[in-house]
Amino acid sequence: MDERELGQAQQELIAWGLLEPGALGVSWTRRFRGAVMRAAGELANEERAGRKPEGPPLANAVRAALKMSELPAGAQATRVHEQLLLAVELAALPEPLRDLLGG
Repeated sequence: MDERELGQAQQELIAWGLLEPGALGVSWTRRFRGAVMRAAGELANEERAGRKPEGPPLANAVRAALKMSELPAGAQATRVHEQLLLAVELAALPEPLRDLLGG
């Protein structure tokens, strides 16, 4: 993915209310963070029921939250949007935790 594609995805995520610009770059909006937390809870319930989804838990929660998000008419989230949302959160983690997660 190139810088133009990333820039466009970032602008779309801001317009959709999933990212917000700040002094240190972009971050998840409270609304999207809440959606991720709800998705994580549902995924945890699935895991407790013996139906553990494949893949990293945070990536699964971001994917599920993005699918649940109400986007403007005609808007469609892509893998680039998903990866950018995940990267934004991983970049915001303290360095020792990022190192632990391999980010």
